[in-house]
Amino acid sequence: MGIISGYWGYRQLGRFTERHRLTLIKLLNIPQACVPSYSTMRRVMVQLDYHKLQIAFNQWSQQYSKTRSREWVSIDGKSLKNTVENYGYI
Repeated sequence: MGIISGYWGYRQLGRFTERHRLTLIKLLNIPQACVPSYSTMRRVMVQLDYHKLQIAFNQWSQQYSKTRSREWVSIDGKSLKNTVENYGYI
């Protein structure tokens, strides 16, 4: 959620978790009302196998996807922005 919100880097993600601490605890049902520090997030991210994470994410997301094989969906806001002309008339 932090990265999607524009928080890049371990310290920024730490600030995001502190800023949204209560919401994260409630939403994710975190026990003992404790969110991870930026250094904990760093240790976890350094040890992640991103190839396995990508495979797991793709498998999870496919159950929610309605796109057909070989069909592309643009989710990059900059790409979407560049497909629109005459912004004032939308």
